[in-house]
Amino acid sequence: MLIVLDFDDTASSVNGARILLRELGVDWTRSEIRERFDSGETTFKRYQEEEFDALTASVAEIKNLASDMIPMREGLSELIDAAKAGGHQLVVASAGLDIYIKPALHAAGLEDVDVISVSTTTDEESDSISGYVYPPSESRCTEAWAVCKCYPMRDALRQQDEVVFVGDGRMADTCAAQTADTVFARSRLLAYCQSEGIEATAFDGLEPVAEYIRSRTTDKSPVGMGN
Repeated sequence: MLIVLDFDDTASSVNGARILLRELGVDWTRSEIRERFDSGETTFKRYQEEEFDALTASVAEIKNLASDMIPMREGLSELIDAAKAGGHQLVVASAGLDIYIKPALHAAGLEDVDVISVSTTTDEESDSISGYVYPPSESRCTEAWAVCKCYPMRDALRQQDEVVFVGDGRMADTCAAQTADTVFARSRLLAYCQSEGIEATAFDGLEPVAEYIRSRTTDKSPVGMGN
């Protein structure tokens, strides 16, 4: 089994990017950037770059703030333990930045979790973000999403392993929900699945996902491919 887990508002109980931008951002810059994104003038990928480029905080300050202010969702440790106990692969796939995702996971004692996200490069002299590096994608995903959450599913699907997706958002999350065998959803993704006839289990804490993984560890009955 492969479990693909969104980060902001899913693995974490908050949207880490919004927390950081609220604490460190310049209000008028953020408002102008957000307006361009909301109007469709810029993509999410460009919007996120502009938001973080506007910060005057150092990389060290961003990482420290992420460690202190981004809590994990209830049940995440149980979910990770269930995946490890069953010999399953778990990956956090997020359109957010590694600069806050990895420190937040590390602070929760989860530094061994595999992460696919936008990588940041650092100017060592100024200790500031100098660029963004994006992971591989597939044709069914658009570059505007920043990260293709279907990409880590490809090998598991070819091998006919079960793929579980856990998420809350739109854009890349909807593509992943269409692709996965089993979907756990909340918020905007749950509404999307309901409107599109995609079978999805609602969640608040992550304990139901952990329980499902434990049940699938002993239940080896075949599953269908795709929703």
